[in-house]
Amino acid sequence: MIIEPLRVPLIPEVIALMELGDPYITARTYSDYWLYAELFSSTCRLAVDEGRVIGAAIGFRSQDT
Repeated sequence: MIIEPLRVPLIPEVIALMELGDPYITARTYSDYWLYAELFSSTCRLAVDEGRVIGAAIGFRSQDT
């Protein structure tokens, strides 16, 4: 398993993973994850095992403070 930043090509896998958490976790829209990947990839990490996304931690810091 490796930990890597969220990247745009992996967004569909992240959405599919988050949908497994229903009803406790709600997947965001593709455009939300695109923003996370493009603007906050340093704080949005994925656990990838054998090329498959098996976990995700999505977080971001305020750009104002």
